[in-house]
Formats: sequence, C-alpha cells, structure tokens
Amino acid sequence: NLRQGRGTTMRLSMSKKLLGVVVLLIVLAIAIFCVGYWGLSAMGNQVERLRDLNGRSTALQTFYTLVIERGSLLKDTILAETEEEFKTAGTAIEGQESAMKGAATLYMDSTPPGSSQTALETPKEVDRLWQEYAVIAKRVYDMADKNSNGRARAMAEDLDEILDKMDEEREGIAVAIQASDKPEVSRLAPEIRGMRVEITMFRNY
Repeated sequence: NLRQGRGTTMRLSMSKKLLGVVVLLIVLAIAIFCVGYWGLSAMGNQVERLRDLNGRSTALQTFYTLVIERGSLLKDTILAETEEEFKTAGTAIEGQESAMKGAATLYMDSTPPGSSQTALETPKEVDRLWQEYAVIAKRVYDMADKNSNGRARAMAEDLDEILDKMDEEREGIAVAIQASDKPEVSRLAPEIRGMRVEITMFRNY
C-alpha cells in the first residue's frame, strides 16, 4: 500500500510539473506573439512613415527640378535659331504645368492627417511662388517670341541688305559728283563720303 501511495503521489507530482511547463510555454507563446505583433505594427508604421517622407521628398525634388528646367527652357527660346526650336521649348514649358500639379498631388497624398502646419502649407506656398514665377516667365517668353536669336539674326540680315543698297546709291552719287565739272556739285563730295563712313560705322556697330 505504501508503494502504491508513493507511486500515486509521484504521478500527481509529475502531472503538476507537466501542467506547469505547459502553462509556462503557453504564457511564453502569448508573450512572444504580443511582442512580435507590436514589433510588426511598429515596423509597419515606420515603413508607412518612410514612404510618406519619401513621397514628400520626391515631390519637393520635382518642384526644384521644374524651376531649374523652366529657366533653361526660357534660355532655349531666346537662343532659338529656328521656329521649330522655339516651338519645341514652348511645348516643353506648357508640359511643366501638369508635372507641377502631379508633384503637388503626390505631396498632399504623402502628408497624413495630423502633420505639422508647415508640411500642410508647403504645397500652397510652392504653388503661390510658382504662379509668380510663371507670370515673369511668360513675359520673358513673349519677348523671346518677338526677339529670339534667330529673329534677331534675320532682322540684322534684312538691315544689312538695306545698308548695302544705301551704300550703293551713295557710291553712284559719289561717282557722278567726281565726273561733274560744276563747282556746286563737287562741293557735295565730302558730305557723300561722310554718309558712307557713317553707314560703315553703323554696320560694324
């Protein structure tokens, strides 16, 4: 009986120990799950935050790039040698507006509720500055439309032809004066020479 009692006691003790181990494993499993879930949630929040920051950073970089490109395109309109070059630059300038709106949309989509006032106001401020810049750029574009490098060269060539004709006319008058034996005519020779010198000086200038 004593042996049987001891055996029963040992079995009960082993059962309690096994039960304790099982409970401990369950508690550990729950703890690991909670820590893991919290860690994954925190990681997910960080990933989402990084994604938002990357979106805003990309949008700001686009804003900056568009401003630099607008200046370069305006320079292209001024230096355009042909009508095609001028129109190509003008088309690229028009295409910037949709790119600017896309960047603003990306910035706002990447700005979660509760962000700082600065973050929320940035797109509005950028848009205000861009519109002011666009007005000035339009003035430059309109001036370039009338006074591009190609047009200036064409005007200079036209003027050169006019000066050529004027010089030829004055040369013909000078030849006629030299052939004349009338004093009142020959007195005009210095004036004619002076005109031709002025034409040459103007052309060189």
